[in-house]
Amino acid sequence: MELSAESLLIINPISGQGWARASRDRIVKRLSEMGPLDVVETHAAGDANLAATKAIEHGIGRIIVGGGDGTINEVINAIAGADVELGIMPLGTANVLARELAIPLEDVEKACDVIAAGNVRRMDLARAGDRYFALMAGIGFDAAVVDRVDRDLKDLLGPAAYGVASMTELLLHKGKRFKLTMDGIPYETAASLVVVANVASYAMRIRVATNAACDDGLLDICVFESGEAQRATLLSQALKLILTGSNEGDHTIRCFRAANVIVESEPEALVQVDGDLVGQTPTEIQVAPGALRVLAP
Repeated sequence: MELSAESLLIINPISGQGWARASRDRIVKRLSEMGPLDVVETHAAGDANLAATKAIEHGIGRIIVGGGDGTINEVINAIAGADVELGIMPLGTANVLARELAIPLEDVEKACDVIAAGNVRRMDLARAGDRYFALMAGIGFDAAVVDRVDRDLKDLLGPAAYGVASMTELLLHKGKRFKLTMDGIPYETAASLVVVANVASYAMRIRVATNAACDDGLLDICVFESGEAQRATLLSQALKLILTGSNEGDHTIRCFRAANVIVESEPEALVQVDGDLVGQTPTEIQVAPGALRVLAP
């Protein structure tokens, strides 16, 4: 891959059920008007990370990602802490990070205008083991849902595929005993899900960690306690989030703030970050303050 321009566009052509492929030419035309541009299309997992890594080696100062949160996550793991600007073209299924940063959706010209304006924001990242993430880590129920989602069904149905997987997992899911050590302070409880959030947005218009901010140097930890009626409690929690878009007023969801959290569980629980499975408990998650320079309004 030869790179020589000032900016690189990494585009995932299958993002957004074909939206990325249909928008490609308009995006390239508009971004090219801003200056020299190299373009790389991804074809497999890891391609975006590799392209971003090579861009840094070539001294490219601006990397623009045309895709969804998964493609953005790959790039973030190449550029975290580097002197590189990240531009976002929200072309994915949910575009959670773009929503959080108020980047225009479904209008590639307006998203290009944000990049052209050149306003750089310093944003925190979080790290689970050696994996950086911008949005959230989910431990327990939602990671099991991610594991259950059929990729072909996701390409066909988009976000609805997660609904199908969620209902199946709800019928089978069993809560776990969690121990969280937050900035050295332990907390134990029975729960179905632990969300460690860097931002307020969770999916579409749902905000799990209502008060989270991506530039405060802290993580927001939300524990979905299960009690004795595990499935009924989890269903009630999920319905409230879907209907109101917030967990406010739900006393079965306990929220904390910390810069570092170690999550252990009995039995082990799956862990996902930004929608990708990364392993299982135990896991340690810590904030990386100001580790990303992102172009946003």
